[in-house]
Amino acid sequence: MPAPIDPSRFPLREGGTVPRDLVLPHAATLDRRYLGTLDTLVQRGGISVFELLMLQPPPPGATPAAHARDICGLTVVQAMARISGIVAAWQAKFDADAEAAMLAMFEEGNVAEENAQPTV
Repeated sequence: MPAPIDPSRFPLREGGTVPRDLVLPHAATLDRRYLGTLDTLVQRGGISVFELLMLQPPPPGATPAAHARDICGLTVVQAMARISGIVAAWQAKFDADAEAAMLAMFEEGNVAEENAQPTV
């Protein structure tokens, strides 16, 4: 029996994992295609790196058909490298959003603190 996977990660059939939140927006599409929830797909070993690339929007100016042809022409190593770039961009955005949220909470706390102090 395989070791349990970290619930914040989603497995790729070729090996490795990606953040589950990267796959989560595509849960309905994956459910329609494979008749399974994300948890079911995790139990089945995840999805292919090529399937994950197909879920990503086409680059600006590319048609969906051209996007699909491009992905089908990749080797596994090239596909994994492309996913690594997507994960890095996703992680950078996630980190920036988290930092912005922390700053907003900090500033909100400062404003509330200033409003709560009695004036002399």
